[in-house]
Amino acid sequence: MNTEASPGPISRLALRLRRITSSGRYLPEVDGLRFIAVAWVVLLHVQGFVFEEIRHNHSVAGDFVSWIFFQGHLGVPLFFSISGFILAMPFAEHALKGGNPVRLKSYFLRRLTRLEPPYIVCMVVLFLLHAIRGQRPLGELLPHLGASLAYLHNAIYQEWNFINTVAWSLEVEVQFYLMAPILARVFLLGTFARRASIIGAILFFAGAEPGLWQAVGVSRPDFWLLGQLHHFLVGFLLADLYLCPVPVLELKERAWDLLGLVAFLAIPAFYIVGTWGKLAFPGAVLVLYLAAFRGGCTRAILRQPVIATLGGMCYSIYLVHLPLIYIVLGVTKRLSHSDHHLVNLLVQGTIVIPIIVLVSSTFYVLIERPCMNKNWPWDLANWFKSRLRPSRPA
Repeated sequence: MNTEASPGPISRLALRLRRITSSGRYLPEVDGLRFIAVAWVVLLHVQGFVFEEIRHNHSVAGDFVSWIFFQGHLGVPLFFSISGFILAMPFAEHALKGGNPVRLKSYFLRRLTRLEPPYIVCMVVLFLLHAIRGQRPLGELLPHLGASLAYLHNAIYQEWNFINTVAWSLEVEVQFYLMAPILARVFLLGTFARRASIIGAILFFAGAEPGLWQAVGVSRPDFWLLGQLHHFLVGFLLADLYLCPVPVLELKERAWDLLGLVAFLAIPAFYIVGTWGKLAFPGAVLVLYLAAFRGGCTRAILRQPVIATLGGMCYSIYLVHLPLIYIVLGVTKRLSHSDHHLVNLLVQGTIVIPIIVLVSSTFYVLIERPCMNKNWPWDLANWFKSRLRPSRPA
């Protein structure tokens, strides 16, 4: 007799909306990790707005919750490591397991058809909103839009993108997409040389001081792949260990759950304690991600339909959440009258987070999810041809 409870209506809806994968292999725990990353970023930006725009007499200096939220910028490196894992997997499978070779034409075309339409739609809509508001002249807006659509805003302006601030990290992602096929040649090496190379590169780029990059003319290393490469390489190492496990990692599920919890708590602490903490940070991310695959409780939580599906919507959430925060909280901030920051944060978060989820889900269903079908350009072309073809008389 089947004693497994059937999913409720919300879970059934979430299952229907989960991401479409071109490979046909779906790892819901990876989307669960994406959920952690995007939720942390959203909480950071909600808190940042409340902290800057709503008066309060309460100091947040010793407030643990506020401190955790302020570390939400770490959601971006978490995203980078997931990207490293996802992009490394097909190259690693080919080199280590004899899988199908990666055709570079299909690889780049897939990046283009999957990611470009949502990005272009979002940036153009936000550009139009800026133009309507009229705070900047159109002649100033257009070059920024052009640089953004070419993923060159970081390189040209060396400053945050005011059209959509979060776009800076997407430009770094594109740099990684271009370099990933070259970096993935590391999987052609023997086991020891391969892992030593990846770990050595992680430690080098994690420990590199900004002065090193400035010496070679890179004034904002965080805007470039050079300053973020170690995060992506954590994903490379994860792909290696996922495909070729080592005996020392064969622990019980409960042990991995405990290690994952410790790593999750250590991630914000490591990032702020100096050079050695920066070196330890990638290790904590790696342990957390290994726990997502190997820990029984961790994996079960991350695979929950609502968590995994919202994580699968992370690109849409990431693109639209910050403008929504400024639009919605710009109106609702007058509803906060408390002198306590956390009370104001709770009030404003209760208002804006459901709106972010609703608008992001709509954007995901209408714009992003259709682009997950790798054949959508040809399907769309055939649809137009069928409409333009003259009908034959009966």
